[in-house]
Amino acid sequence: MNLNSEKILEFIPEPALVVDGSNIVIAANELFLSQYDVKRRLLTNHPLNLDNLIKFEQVTSFDLFDSSFKETKFTIIPSGITGSCLFGSRKIDDQIILVLKDNSVEVQLHNKYKKQLDELAEYSRNLEEKVRVRTKELSESNQFISGMLDSLNQAILVLNAEGKCLPYHSANCLSIFKIAPEGKSFWDIISAPEDEKKFLSRWITHLIKEKINFDDIAELGPQIVIIQGSYIELKYFPLRSENLTAEGVVVVGRDITRIIELEKDLHTTEEFEKNLTKVATNLFNYRCAVEEQEFSLNCLLNAKSVDELSFKKILHRLKGSYSLFSMKALEKMTHKIEDFQNCELNTWHEAFKNLNDMTKSLHLRLSNSLSLPPSGNHIWINQEKIKSLAKKIGSSYRDELLAMATMKLDVYIQSFSAFTFEICSQLGKKIESFNVSGPELPTNSKIIRTLQPVFTLYLRNVVDHGFWDNDEKKNIINFDFKKDNERLKIKITDNGKGISRQTEQTPNLISGRGLGMQIIQELLKDLNGFHQHTSSDEGCVLTMEMDWPSEEIEDGKVRV
Repeated sequence: MNLNSEKILEFIPEPALVVDGSNIVIAANELFLSQYDVKRRLLTNHPLNLDNLIKFEQVTSFDLFDSSFKETKFTIIPSGITGSCLFGSRKIDDQIILVLKDNSVEVQLHNKYKKQLDELAEYSRNLEEKVRVRTKELSESNQFISGMLDSLNQAILVLNAEGKCLPYHSANCLSIFKIAPEGKSFWDIISAPEDEKKFLSRWITHLIKEKINFDDIAELGPQIVIIQGSYIELKYFPLRSENLTAEGVVVVGRDITRIIELEKDLHTTEEFEKNLTKVATNLFNYRCAVEEQEFSLNCLLNAKSVDELSFKKILHRLKGSYSLFSMKALEKMTHKIEDFQNCELNTWHEAFKNLNDMTKSLHLRLSNSLSLPPSGNHIWINQEKIKSLAKKIGSSYRDELLAMATMKLDVYIQSFSAFTFEICSQLGKKIESFNVSGPELPTNSKIIRTLQPVFTLYLRNVVDHGFWDNDEKKNIINFDFKKDNERLKIKITDNGKGISRQTEQTPNLISGRGLGMQIIQELLKDLNGFHQHTSSDEGCVLTMEMDWPSEEIEDGKVRV
């Protein structure tokens, strides 16, 4: 081996070997042997031709000499190792030094990154289309959500950590907060006093940081604010990111001025507790009363022309219904509307609307306090099961079957005893007993809708004008009823002083407008009924007779 070639071979930092003019491998450096797993004895034991050591794909001649490296794939035949390299050669005297600058890793990385770049380019093209489609969907969704939010009678806005209102807010903000909120501070939106602004700023910061539970911190903020005479209820909710951290505060404002005014009219907590107690102990009657009130108010609100007599009859029924559950504020308001005379339709409608709003607000408060279901909920009995059971034991027992799932008529009538005792208490009179006698009969929804206003109106009237005063005589009232040939007959008697037709009656909250018996007559007509009323020094007698209606059927079920 030539000395110069041998010295050079040991200092080449890449795999290299030396061949002679006949392509016989003379030597190889240690890097070549170790990297390509070639034993040195393979080169020294016997002459080895280069073609038996390495196979190149792109190189056919090794006479590159001073030219640049050439990229080629190769295979080391003894070890089977393949790869890619930059191949170069240099001739020194009669020998040639071959250098394999291995770039397999670079080629693999290049191919990998090229593939990834191609995939990224394709993804980018697809992403642009997806973004366009998604943007359109979000735009449509935002319009839909905005429409929904704007349709609610609520102001909804979003605050950032500095307490500024972001561009996301409902259209009702202007009408409720009396100011366009975008870009303004929360304390300016709610017209907070100057000395509270610093506290509100720190409070909003703590809400978003959530070092303490969000709901606990939210309770420290303003719950009700007064803006230009309107009471605004405020509620707070976190606006969270994908990792569930709070990024903002959603504020929901609701105008509760009407509710506040109603609460003021209730005077004291004790009076509302009285309402609650009556409703809680008479849920069946309360549900019927709510339905009657809704029906009566809808009749008034939908009136197309002025009919004072019709209006006052409906109002008189409403007043009795309100009195059944000690709804004094509604009673007083109804009494005031009854005094209207020669008014335009708009004046009547405005009064009816206020009465309707107050009624709904009170029922909502009662329902929330007692966790009652919506007014449309009823108890349902499967009609098919009743029919099937009736076939087995005889249809004559059908009423008894219904009675197991409904309030009995005697129990229903007895529920008016508390109402009668209360009226007596208001008028300074005493009642000794309230008696009910009759067979076991199930109540029926049509019967209830008729009897509830009838009993309410008659009891108010007879207690007010027919009962003895406190120290004169103890008052007794009796209810007797029976069912005869699908007709219900009821007789109400008392031992009062009777009602004189010649006595001039002054209208009051209880009675005195002379409409009660007219209304009773009209109510009984709905069930093909009639009544007869007599009065003497020994008391009053009211006899009523009406059809016993079949059960109301809806969707194959009996509504009771």
